[in-house]
Amino acid sequence: MSCSPSTNLCVLCGKDQPPSAFCRVSRRGAAWVLAGWLALLCMASLFAAGAHPPVLSVAFRPSGSAPGPTLLAAGAGPSVRLWDSQSGALLREFPGHREAVHSLAFTRDGRLLAAGGYQEVRLWEVETGRLVRVLSGHAHRVVALAFSPDSSVLAAAGGAPTQGGEVKLWDVATGQLRATFAEHSDTVYGAAISPDGGRLLTASADKSLRLWDLLARRVLHTLSGHTHYVYAAAFSPDGKLAASAGGDGAVKVWDAHVGEQRRSLAAHTREAWCVAFSPDGKRLASGGQDRTAKV
Repeated sequence: MSCSPSTNLCVLCGKDQPPSAFCRVSRRGAAWVLAGWLALLCMASLFAAGAHPPVLSVAFRPSGSAPGPTLLAAGAGPSVRLWDSQSGALLREFPGHREAVHSLAFTRDGRLLAAGGYQEVRLWEVETGRLVRVLSGHAHRVVALAFSPDSSVLAAAGGAPTQGGEVKLWDVATGQLRATFAEHSDTVYGAAISPDGGRLLTASADKSLRLWDLLARRVLHTLSGHTHYVYAAAFSPDGKLAASAGGDGAVKVWDAHVGEQRRSLAAHTREAWCVAFSPDGKRLASGGQDRTAKV
């Protein structure tokens, strides 16, 4: 799970187990609308109800990125469905994954949609439904995706549980693998790229976060303090702070440059699964296994 400026939904999916969905915050002008988007998520779950598999990931196309209705993508089983979020009409389906789709992300311009599944990421052209390319070679499920602000790089995170975490950096234009980060000792559940595109923050089941220099391709800081899995990571809009959510129920705030912990919040009585900053950077939202969303 992760939070990225390129998408705009805060959502918690799953039933008493850590979801592979993204944690997003609505960004429509200056308004920060959490409850409305959560309600819209419930609509998405209803769209995929009945005989269909459960929805494990959702993402809105960034508002203002393209004319027309606001589009909602929902990963339902091995396919992705694209909905008109106002009318509820199903517009398109992107099939082909071998297993369930665990992560979704739109480019900032809304042109491409990335879908993470078992050992691969599929890149789709939103308007035509054309499969642009398949990014393969991942060790296990891809459970978090994050585009760089200029949409040139895609970070895809996952890894085999208890065996090792990995993050692959893909060149979006060419499909070439730029780098693989494998320093985490367990699955990477969260990934976020800073607003300036220079840093990557990863959250792992090994109870740590790592802050990376994307140009030098090296670890700048290891952020320790959680006592359980770390499920989510997010940068503040100005890139000065970072936040994390963990299985210990804590939401922590970090200095995003030096890696020092600034604050620890006992936010949830059970596992905390997702976290996001408001667009003005003054508030945090989190969701957890205790079935609450906190602001």
